[in-house]
Amino acid sequence: MSTPLRTLLSAPLPHDYGALAAAARALTSSGSIAGWTSADTTSLAAAVRLPGPCPDDARFPLVSALKFVATQPQCNGPLYSSEGFRIVATLARIIAPETGPALEEDDAAAIEAQKIVGNLFLLNRQLTMTIFLFEKATPGLLVLAKSSTTSLASIFVIYRILFLLTASPDAIQVVVDSGVEYFGPLVSRILAMPEGLPPFTRASVLGEVLKSMFNLQSFTSPENAAVDDSGMPHSDVFAALPHLRSVADTLHTWPMPATVVSPTSHAVHVLMCGGHGWCEPRDALVLCALLASEVTGIFTANADDDSAVASEGARVDDRLPPLMHLLARVYSGSPHESQEAAVIREAIAPADMNRDAKDLEATSAPHALIKLLTSAEFPATRAATELLLFSVCDKDATKMVVHTGLGPAAGFLVNRGLLTPDVLRGAGAHAPDGVNPITGQKDADDDQEDPRAAWEKLTDEEKEAEAEKLFVTFERLNKLGVIKAVDPTTGQDFARPRQ
Repeated sequence: MSTPLRTLLSAPLPHDYGALAAAARALTSSGSIAGWTSADTTSLAAAVRLPGPCPDDARFPLVSALKFVATQPQCNGPLYSSEGFRIVATLARIIAPETGPALEEDDAAAIEAQKIVGNLFLLNRQLTMTIFLFEKATPGLLVLAKSSTTSLASIFVIYRILFLLTASPDAIQVVVDSGVEYFGPLVSRILAMPEGLPPFTRASVLGEVLKSMFNLQSFTSPENAAVDDSGMPHSDVFAALPHLRSVADTLHTWPMPATVVSPTSHAVHVLMCGGHGWCEPRDALVLCALLASEVTGIFTANADDDSAVASEGARVDDRLPPLMHLLARVYSGSPHESQEAAVIREAIAPADMNRDAKDLEATSAPHALIKLLTSAEFPATRAATELLLFSVCDKDATKMVVHTGLGPAAGFLVNRGLLTPDVLRGAGAHAPDGVNPITGQKDADDDQEDPRAAWEKLTDEEKEAEAEKLFVTFERLNKLGVIKAVDPTTGQDFARPRQ
């Protein structure tokens, strides 16, 4: 049986690094730190510090063991001290050694040490942030961020640290002041790299880079940030067109997902807060197709399951509003006659949209967007939909009412103080032939079958199914607080009878 690592670390110096390396491998593979103490962590960190006697072939297993120990809150305290952090940051090439050379750029032990720094952030962000800034480690991290490394693992870990670090305004200031010209070329370089192995795939690495870019865009000093007329902040940190063009290229690298997921979701956030001029017609097509997939899926999944709708509502309200705000910004910032504006108009509010009442249950994106204007389940998405449709209607209240009908648009227009008599008159005058300006639907044909006669033609099973649909609708509205239903015979709250 091999000697435990903690026993070897407590032995008199000099260390037998061959035995230490073997014991470190055994500790990591066992997944057990029984008996390990903070003092052992201090000894392990000291054994691998730079400069020091640890040979290259023993450093990786020892740093891997330190990474494992660092994930255990009961014994990672020494790494949150100034001395312990400096040992790890020096191994990670974030802080230069006091004497002698640093580890090589893509040295496996250096990448392991970078992972330790990332884990320290994840386990205690505030404390790690304080130590990081106190040790003035940010410039060293930026040197790594600007390097030309081809290791996806190294890029992932470096930008994970940068993302966690830039939750601090103080760190953002340092990063922005150092220049951000390397982000666009880095995104393009990652897109051109061969695919990596999980967890360091190109998609995961891009996700970390794009999250860091979005954090930097939250830097809101008067000279590099503003708020557009939708109330959404946007930043000039990445105003240069090549940066945003590189980010837009990520939209075309992978097959389009059914929902907005990483790295597409992070690209949407960066582009949403960026400037104008980057969008090409092919970008607008991808964004509109992704929106169509999302909004039509809302009305086809979990239709009879209230708990599923509530759960999905939270996810939809996270995913969809940024995409809608992005499309609204692109449309508002593009010339009306441009191809990208035409693509968005056709996808969001086509002039030839089918308005037959019987077809409005179809799952096309324009119909789904109008339905979302009255959604109680997705409040954030409803607000973003209002903004998107208003933008695509050229911020003209009359055009919006003509497109959606007064009923769906009324709440938004009233809240904005835009529902005036002139708007109502204009909407009535410009409504397409046969379309009711209140509902936005075509009026029923005069020769349509009488509803009572149609009801009598249904079988008992069909009548029961229709009654059940009506019951489910009222029950859902009752649960959502849209209505308060009571039993007229008892005055008690309405509820489905127990089976």
